[in-house]
Amino acid sequence: MPGFIKKISIVILSTFFVLFVTIFLILWVFSNDLPNYKFLLNYEPPVSSRVHAGDGQLVAEFALQKRLFVPFEAIPKNVIKRQKTMTLSTDINKCCL
Repeated sequence: MPGFIKKISIVILSTFFVLFVTIFLILWVFSNDLPNYKFLLNYEPPVSSRVHAGDGQLVAEFALQKRLFVPFEAIPKNVIKRQKTMTLSTDINKCCL
């Protein structure tokens, strides 16, 4: 009986080791394609200039990209959910098609 328990424990430990190495290798291979996250420390998005009239009415807007700050709390939950779904489906299409 002790030999049987020893064999089972060796099989279980070997399985966990192989699983661990497999997961590590998969993460390592796919992480090579990721961009470096350190550029986010000094990221400065393009800003726009707005020209207003004396009464506060917007006259003109000069920008390469039109960006407006929207707090996360102001975004409806269904938009966030759709965005996650669209991102996932886009990633799947890029990967598999």
